[in-house]
Amino acid sequence: LRNVLPESFAEAEVTVPRVLAEKMELEEPRTLPVDGLVTLVLGLLCTAAYWAPVAMTQKFLISNVIAWALAMTSLGAISLGSFQTGAILLTGLFFYDIFWVFGTDVMMTVATKVEAPIKFLYTAPPSSSPVAEDGSVKYPFSVLGLGDVVIPGLFVRFMSKVDEVLKPTVVSYFSVATVAYAVGL
Repeated sequence: LRNVLPESFAEAEVTVPRVLAEKMELEEPRTLPVDGLVTLVLGLLCTAAYWAPVAMTQKFLISNVIAWALAMTSLGAISLGSFQTGAILLTGLFFYDIFWVFGTDVMMTVATKVEAPIKFLYTAPPSSSPVAEDGSVKYPFSVLGLGDVVIPGLFVRFMSKVDEVLKPTVVSYFSVATVAYAVGL
């Protein structure tokens, strides 16, 4: 929120009533930051909406919001130290995907059985038959794992840091990495 809203919002504080401050064991001055309280309320609302007793087909948007928040937090908290580290991570992810995602059904089984905000879900195009050949019901979503967003995102973020240091004149490394990332997705 601090990156989106004005600085005055980040600095604003709310005085906590004395009785509540005593229960929370707050010291003087009995204040809490407004942005922290707003973030807490947003988090509680997302959690309540996610765990509300509705069919999973109705909560994939909330799951995506929570997954996006996890991805953005990861991108903000993790930094690549060198180009070599980024290249090794991307190469490892490439071979990991070839084996575990395309070579076996392990990742799809995990992605479809674990109902947690660890993936992005997109509604799948309607099919003529909602039942698979083996008699099971087809999963109604296309799935994109958070690793497929965060690992390349770390590399793109690193390229922005490279641009700051090298100051390229013709084409920036960040622009090239962003276009490559978009094409890869």
